[in-house]
Amino acid sequence: MQNQTNYYSLPAVHASVTPLTVVYGLAAPLVSVTVVGYVVLRRRLSKEPLQLLRRDLGRTRPPRIRLSRLSFAARFRVRHALREYRTYLLMLCAMLLSVLLLVLSLGMRASIAAYADDVRSGIPFGYMYVLAGDLPSSQHPDDLLDDLPDDAELASVRSVSLSRPLSRSSGAGPDNVSLIGVSEGSRYFTQDLQVPAADHVYVSEPMALRHSLSAGDQLTLTTADGQGHDVVVEGTVSYPEPMVFSPRASANELLGEQPDSANAVLTSAEDDALARQAVTTVSRSGIIKGVDTMASLMATTVYTVLAASVALLVLVMLLLMRMAIDKETYSISLMRTLGYSEREVGSFYLDSYLLLAVVALLVGVPLSVAVMRPVWQVLIASVSFSIEFVLPWGSVAVIAALVITTCAAARLAAGRHLSRVEATEILKDRE
Repeated sequence: MQNQTNYYSLPAVHASVTPLTVVYGLAAPLVSVTVVGYVVLRRRLSKEPLQLLRRDLGRTRPPRIRLSRLSFAARFRVRHALREYRTYLLMLCAMLLSVLLLVLSLGMRASIAAYADDVRSGIPFGYMYVLAGDLPSSQHPDDLLDDLPDDAELASVRSVSLSRPLSRSSGAGPDNVSLIGVSEGSRYFTQDLQVPAADHVYVSEPMALRHSLSAGDQLTLTTADGQGHDVVVEGTVSYPEPMVFSPRASANELLGEQPDSANAVLTSAEDDALARQAVTTVSRSGIIKGVDTMASLMATTVYTVLAASVALLVLVMLLLMRMAIDKETYSISLMRTLGYSEREVGSFYLDSYLLLAVVALLVGVPLSVAVMRPVWQVLIASVSFSIEFVLPWGSVAVIAALVITTCAAARLAAGRHLSRVEATEILKDRE
């Protein structure tokens, strides 16, 4: 929280703890544990004493399936999975949740990095100087360029509020964006902005993503004086910031101004004279700095989610594997008595979880990406632009490596726990 409030001009935020919060934080875990413990213990203690002594807790019998063509090891694993399907389903759900959090953290990092790269390569001008009023008009307004730098270009820039009827966007209300009228033959915005009428505009790709816009959709642009102008989306422009584009003459006609009006100058280098006259200066370096700052602020969240997902994966796999061993103590002791080595017994009971991890990766990664794409737009709804959620193959490889490594580490730890099961356990149970 401190990192976020230090970046913006906000008053000091002081954390306070109310008595209700303390009571809820202490009582909720205790009540949950009490209810779960009561239900589980009541069900277990309802068994007869002899069943408890023999650890006969009413296990379900697997369905009778003929697996004669499989080897003994394969038959054993299949029947064990069918008998303990609840444990396998619980572990699969936990793995899928961990994969979802891994996709969120690494996808968040990759998406912000991709957006930062788009900003660095997609801002065509070096500086945009927005003046307080229109530049002096004449019969040939482009003659004003004689008094400007060689790389200067005139434009009209107006702040408008964008909204759409029956909005499907993830934002809660209208967005404040800029309507820029681009000069014909622009050296900075090279895309051909052909419109059939003044009420047709182009929108930047992030704005189209945020508001689910496509060609033919209707928008309402409201100026600072409250006048609304209904427009139709003609297409999109590859530009990383939220912006509405139109030819300069069409934009001025839409707002009821002279066709050759211009109140902004685009340059590739800084100009001190224009900077003194401008009321707003937008620089490419400033935009890049803002994006880099946003990326650094999000780093803490990314690493927190990443650490939480790895910790959840480790704890769930280790605890469930240990629970499976404790539940199968009798069978493990019997197999060791029959002469099976510790390695063979471990492969019978624990190697199936590696296959489960592979299934969780094959199912969880594409499913998580499909879920996170709309969810990500909701998470960033508070910002005025939209970032596409991406997960590059490098991040997929990192997720796979984390899951497989965690599974291998849990398998090693569970194998040590299995080695502590003595062959005499079956004799104790028989006594």
